[in-house]
Amino acid sequence: MNCVDVRREELVERYLLGQLDGAERDAFERHFFECDACFEEVDNMRALQGELRRLRGRDRAAVWARRRPLWAAVAAAVVLLLLVGWWTLRPTSAPEPGPSPVARVAPTPSQAHSAATPTLPSKPDRDAILAELGRVDPPPFGSVILRGTPSEARRHFREAMQDYARGDYAAAIPGLRHAADLDAGAPDILFFLGACYLLTGQTDLAIAQLRATIALGDTPFLEEARFYLAKAHVRAGDLEAAGMELREVIALEGELRDEAAGLLETLEQIASPQRNP
Repeated sequence: MNCVDVRREELVERYLLGQLDGAERDAFERHFFECDACFEEVDNMRALQGELRRLRGRDRAAVWARRRPLWAAVAAAVVLLLLVGWWTLRPTSAPEPGPSPVARVAPTPSQAHSAATPTLPSKPDRDAILAELGRVDPPPFGSVILRGTPSEARRHFREAMQDYARGDYAAAIPGLRHAADLDAGAPDILFFLGACYLLTGQTDLAIAQLRATIALGDTPFLEEARFYLAKAHVRAGDLEAAGMELREVIALEGELRDEAAGLLETLEQIASPQRNP
C-alpha cells in the first residue's frame, strides 16, 4: 500500500468511518504509522470529526434553548383548554351510585414489605453486574492535533500507539508517559495513557490521567474521558462518582449518550441500599 492507493480509495475517510474490513484496516494502519503524510492526514481528519461532533451537540442545545419559551407557552395553552373543557362538561347533578365496593383483604406485614421494597440482586449477582459495568473495550485510535506540539512528544506518541494498535497496552504506557511529560496539554496523549492504565488494571493511575484529560476542557476527547472515568470509578467501587460522570456524559449529548444512560439506569438500580425487613 502507498499514498496513491490511500488517496484513490479514500482510505483515510473510510478508516475513520469504520468502513474498512479487518485486512484493509490492518494494511492501512501499517502504512500510516510509517508514513508522515498519511499519519498527519488521519490526525487532521479526526480533529475535524471531533470539532463537528462537538459543534453539532452545541447546536442541538441552542435550538432547545430557543424553543423552550415557545413550548412553555404551548403547554400553558393546552392546560388552559383542558381546564375550560372540564368546567364546561362537568356534571351538574350528583352522579348515580356505582356498584358496591369489593371488600379488600389487608396484606400481611410480610406482603406489604415485599410490595414496598423492590427486589434487589443478591451479592454474587450484584458483583457480576458491577464487573460487567466496569468492563472496557479499547477506545478506537485516531489521534488529534489541536495545536502545534513538540515533535519529540508526537514521535513518542506515534511509536507508543503502534504497540496500542497491536493490543499491547502495557508496552504502550512508557512511550505515552514520556510523550505526556513532554506535552501535558495534548488531550490525545493524556487520554490514551489513561485508557492504557485502565486496560492494564491500574485503576488509580487511570482515574488520575482521565481527570487530567477532562481538566483540559472542551476537547474532542472530553466525552470519552468522562465515559472511561465512570468505568474506572465502577472498578474502584465508587458508584456515586461513576454516576456523576455518566450524567456528565449524557449532558454532552454526544455519541456515548445512550450507552451512558443505559449504564446509569443499571447502576442506580443496584446502588439502591438494601432495606431490612
